Amino acid sequence: MRIKKLLFISLTVLVVFLVYLSTVDKKVYYLNLGDSIALGKNSYRVRGKSYDYYIKEYLNEQKKLEKFINEFNKEDLRITDLYNMIEDNYKININGHSQSIKNALIKADVVTLTVGNDSFYSKLSGNYSLNELYEIIDEYKEDMEKREDSRYIHRGKFPWKLTENIGDPDTVQGKLFPALSALERLRREEPVFAGDARVWTVETGNCSVLGIGRRMGDELLIALFNFHEMTQEIELSA
Repeated sequence: MRIKKLLFISLTVLVVFLVYLSTVDKKVYYLNLGDSIALGKNSYRVRGKSYDYYIKEYLNEQKKLEKFINEFNKEDLRITDLYNMIEDNYKININGHSQSIKNALIKADVVTLTVGNDSFYSKLSGNYSLNELYEIIDEYKEDMEKREDSRYIHRGKFPWKLTENIGDPDTVQGKLFPALSALERLRREEPVFAGDARVWTVETGNCSVLGIGRRMGDELLIALFNFHEMTQEIELSA
Protein backbone atom coordinates (compact mmCIF):
# COMPACT_ATOMS: atom_id res chain seq x y z
CA MET A 1 0.00 0.00 0.00
CA ARG A 2 2.79 2.40 0.92
CA ILE A 3 4.72 1.57 -2.26
CA LYS A 4 1.64 2.41 -4.36
CA LYS A 5 1.22 5.69 -2.50
CA LEU A 6 4.89 6.59 -3.03
CA LEU A 7 4.63 5.78 -6.72
CA PHE A 8 1.51 7.93 -7.00
CA ILE A 9 3.22 10.84 -5.24
CA SER A 10 6.31 10.49 -7.43
CA LEU A 11 4.29 10.35 -10.66
CA THR A 12 2.23 13.38 -9.62
CA VAL A 13 5.36 15.37 -8.85
CA LEU A 14 6.96 14.39 -12.16
CA VAL A 15 3.86 15.27 -14.22
CA VAL A 16 3.51 18.69 -12.59
CA PHE A 17 7.21 19.28 -13.01
CA LEU A 18 7.25 18.34 -16.70
CA VAL A 19 4.29 20.64 -17.38
CA TYR A 20 6.21 23.44 -15.69
CA LEU A 21 9.32 22.78 -17.75
CA SER A 22 7.37 23.00 -20.97
CA THR A 23 6.50 26.63 -20.17
CA VAL A 24 9.98 27.94 -19.31
CA ASP A 25 13.13 28.39 -21.32
CA LYS A 26 15.66 29.26 -18.61
CA LYS A 27 17.91 27.42 -16.18
CA VAL A 28 16.12 25.90 -13.20
CA TYR A 29 17.08 26.32 -9.55
CA TYR A 30 15.64 23.18 -7.92
CA LEU A 31 15.05 22.87 -4.17
CA ASN A 32 13.80 19.66 -2.58
CA LEU A 33 12.55 19.77 1.03
CA GLY A 34 11.20 16.89 3.04
CA ASP A 35 11.44 13.88 5.31
CA SER A 36 12.42 10.24 4.74
CA ILE A 37 10.42 10.06 1.50
CA ALA A 38 12.42 12.98 0.11
CA LEU A 39 15.55 11.15 1.25
CA GLY A 40 14.50 8.10 -0.76
CA LYS A 41 13.92 5.79 2.20
CA ASN A 42 11.50 2.90 1.77
CA SER A 43 9.25 1.23 4.35
CA TYR A 44 12.29 -0.74 5.61
CA ARG A 45 14.18 2.53 6.22
CA VAL A 46 16.65 1.63 3.47
CA ARG A 47 17.80 4.62 1.46
CA GLY A 48 17.57 4.53 -2.31
CA LYS A 49 16.81 7.00 -5.08
CA SER A 50 14.03 9.48 -4.41
CA TYR A 51 11.95 11.41 -6.95
CA ASP A 52 14.37 14.34 -6.73
CA TYR A 53 17.11 12.17 -8.27
CA TYR A 54 15.08 11.59 -11.43
CA ILE A 55 14.04 15.24 -11.68
CA LYS A 56 17.66 16.33 -11.29
CA GLU A 57 18.82 13.80 -13.91
CA TYR A 58 16.16 14.97 -16.34
CA LEU A 59 17.20 18.60 -15.89
CA ASN A 60 20.83 17.67 -16.45
CA GLU A 61 19.97 15.81 -19.63
CA GLN A 62 18.03 18.84 -20.87
CA LYS A 63 20.89 21.12 -19.81
CA LYS A 64 18.45 23.18 -17.74
CA LEU A 65 19.74 22.62 -14.21
CA GLU A 66 21.22 25.74 -12.63
CA LYS A 67 21.45 24.45 -9.05
CA PHE A 68 20.10 21.54 -7.01
CA ILE A 69 19.73 21.56 -3.21
CA ASN A 70 18.40 18.71 -1.07
CA GLU A 71 20.69 19.04 1.96
CA PHE A 72 17.89 20.51 4.10
CA ASN A 73 16.12 17.13 4.07
CA LYS A 74 15.92 15.31 7.40
CA GLU A 75 14.52 11.94 8.38
CA ASP A 76 11.32 12.26 10.46
CA LEU A 77 11.04 15.96 9.58
CA ARG A 78 7.73 17.30 10.89
CA ILE A 79 5.70 20.26 9.67
CA THR A 80 6.57 22.17 12.84
CA ASP A 81 10.27 21.40 12.31
CA LEU A 82 10.18 22.83 8.78
CA TYR A 83 8.28 25.88 10.00
CA ASN A 84 10.93 26.50 12.67
CA MET A 85 13.73 26.00 10.13
CA ILE A 86 12.23 28.72 7.93
CA GLU A 87 11.41 30.97 10.89
CA ASP A 88 15.01 30.71 12.19
CA ASN A 89 16.47 30.88 8.65
CA TYR A 90 18.27 27.57 9.17
CA LYS A 91 21.69 27.37 7.50
CA ILE A 92 23.68 24.47 6.09
CA ASN A 93 27.16 24.15 4.59
CA ILE A 94 27.44 23.09 0.95
CA ASN A 95 30.96 22.63 -0.40
CA GLY A 96 32.34 25.12 2.11
CA HIS A 97 29.67 27.76 1.46
CA SER A 98 26.88 28.75 3.85
CA GLN A 99 23.36 28.35 2.47
CA SER A 100 20.26 29.59 4.27
CA ILE A 101 16.84 28.06 3.72
CA LYS A 102 15.18 31.44 3.11
CA ASN A 103 17.71 32.30 0.41
CA ALA A 104 17.11 28.94 -1.26
CA LEU A 105 13.32 29.41 -1.16
CA ILE A 106 13.61 32.90 -2.67
CA LYS A 107 15.86 31.77 -5.52
CA ALA A 108 14.20 28.44 -6.29
CA ASP A 109 12.22 28.12 -9.52
CA VAL A 110 10.87 24.73 -8.43
CA VAL A 111 10.29 23.43 -4.89
CA THR A 112 9.17 19.87 -4.16
CA LEU A 113 7.94 19.14 -0.66
CA THR A 114 7.10 15.97 1.28
CA VAL A 115 6.76 16.48 5.03
CA GLY A 116 4.69 14.97 7.84
CA ASN A 117 4.47 11.54 6.24
CA ASP A 118 6.53 9.84 8.96
CA SER A 119 4.19 11.18 11.65
CA PHE A 120 1.15 9.89 9.77
CA TYR A 121 2.56 6.47 8.92
CA SER A 122 3.63 5.88 12.51
CA LYS A 123 -0.06 5.96 13.38
CA LEU A 124 -0.88 3.58 10.55
CA SER A 125 1.70 1.12 11.88
CA GLY A 126 -0.48 0.54 14.97
CA ASN A 127 -3.28 -2.03 15.11
CA TYR A 128 -6.10 0.40 14.41
CA SER A 129 -9.34 -0.35 12.63
CA LEU A 130 -10.41 2.08 9.91
CA ASN A 131 -13.03 3.66 12.16
CA GLU A 132 -10.50 4.06 14.99
CA LEU A 133 -8.08 5.74 12.60
CA TYR A 134 -10.81 8.17 11.46
CA GLU A 135 -11.54 9.01 15.10
CA ILE A 136 -7.85 9.70 15.76
CA ILE A 137 -7.59 12.02 12.75
CA ASP A 138 -10.84 13.84 13.66
CA GLU A 139 -9.68 14.32 17.25
CA TYR A 140 -6.34 15.64 16.02
CA LYS A 141 -7.97 18.14 13.63
CA GLU A 142 -10.62 19.41 16.04
CA ASP A 143 -8.34 19.96 19.05
CA MET A 144 -7.11 23.56 18.79
CA GLU A 145 -4.01 22.74 20.85
CA LYS A 146 -3.01 19.54 19.06
CA ARG A 147 -3.67 20.69 15.50
CA GLU A 148 -0.77 23.16 15.70
CA ASP A 149 1.77 20.49 16.65
CA SER A 150 2.13 17.39 14.46
CA ARG A 151 3.94 15.50 17.25
CA TYR A 152 0.59 14.63 18.81
CA ILE A 153 -0.35 12.39 15.92
CA HIS A 154 2.51 9.95 16.59
CA ARG A 155 2.54 10.01 20.39
CA GLY A 156 1.31 6.86 22.05
CA LYS A 157 -1.10 6.72 24.98
CA PHE A 158 0.55 7.56 28.30
CA PRO A 159 0.73 4.56 30.71
CA TRP A 160 -0.99 6.35 33.59
CA LYS A 161 -0.79 3.25 35.81
CA LEU A 162 2.92 3.94 36.25
CA THR A 163 2.07 7.10 38.18
CA GLU A 164 1.14 4.81 41.09
CA ASN A 165 4.91 4.26 41.57
CA ILE A 166 5.66 7.93 42.28
CA GLY A 167 5.63 7.32 46.02
CA ASP A 168 7.99 4.33 45.81
CA PRO A 169 11.64 5.53 45.87
CA ASP A 170 12.85 2.16 44.57
CA THR A 171 11.14 2.61 41.19
CA VAL A 172 12.16 4.73 38.19
CA GLN A 173 9.06 6.86 38.65
CA GLY A 174 9.77 7.29 42.38
CA LYS A 175 13.25 8.61 41.60
CA LEU A 176 12.38 10.72 38.56
CA PHE A 177 9.22 12.57 39.59
CA PRO A 178 10.58 14.05 42.87
CA ALA A 179 13.65 15.29 40.99
CA LEU A 180 11.44 16.91 38.35
CA SER A 181 9.29 18.46 41.07
CA ALA A 182 12.41 19.95 42.68
CA LEU A 183 13.43 21.50 39.35
CA GLU A 184 9.94 22.92 38.82
CA ARG A 185 9.97 24.39 42.33
CA LEU A 186 13.39 25.96 41.71
CA ARG A 187 12.14 27.47 38.46
CA ARG A 188 9.11 28.99 40.19
CA GLU A 189 11.12 30.42 43.08
CA GLU A 190 14.06 31.94 41.17
CA PRO A 191 13.24 35.17 39.23
CA VAL A 192 16.04 34.48 36.73
CA PHE A 193 13.92 31.65 35.28
CA ALA A 194 10.93 33.91 34.61
CA GLY A 195 9.53 33.92 31.10
CA ASP A 196 10.36 37.61 30.59
CA ALA A 197 13.99 37.29 31.71
CA ARG A 198 16.65 38.42 29.23
CA VAL A 199 18.28 35.42 27.55
CA TRP A 200 21.40 35.27 25.36
CA THR A 201 24.12 32.87 24.27
CA VAL A 202 27.54 33.09 25.93
CA GLU A 203 30.76 32.67 23.95
CA THR A 204 32.78 29.84 25.54
CA GLY A 205 35.62 29.54 23.03
CA ASN A 206 34.79 25.84 22.72
CA CYS A 207 32.38 24.48 20.11
CA SER A 208 31.55 21.52 22.38
CA VAL A 209 30.24 23.72 25.19
CA LEU A 210 27.05 25.76 24.91
CA GLY A 211 26.75 28.80 27.13
CA ILE A 212 23.40 30.40 28.00
CA GLY A 213 22.99 33.59 30.02
CA ARG A 214 19.82 34.71 31.83
CA ARG A 215 19.27 37.96 33.72
CA MET A 216 16.35 39.27 35.72
CA GLY A 217 17.01 42.47 37.64
CA ASP A 218 20.25 42.05 39.61
CA GLU A 219 20.19 38.27 39.35
CA LEU A 220 22.46 36.67 36.73
CA LEU A 221 22.73 33.02 35.70
CA ILE A 222 25.37 31.55 33.37
CA ALA A 223 24.54 27.97 32.37
CA LEU A 224 27.13 25.78 30.63
CA PHE A 225 26.28 22.58 28.72
CA ASN A 226 29.10 20.23 27.76
CA PHE A 227 28.14 18.07 24.76
CA HIS A 228 31.53 16.36 24.59
CA GLU A 229 32.19 13.00 26.24
CA MET A 230 35.29 14.41 27.96
CA THR A 231 35.84 17.31 30.36
CA GLN A 232 36.34 20.54 28.41
CA GLU A 233 38.12 23.85 29.05
CA ILE A 234 36.38 27.13 28.26
CA GLU A 235 37.14 30.84 28.26
CA LEU A 236 34.60 33.33 29.60
CA SER A 237 35.04 37.06 29.27
CA ALA A 238 34.41 39.18 32.34
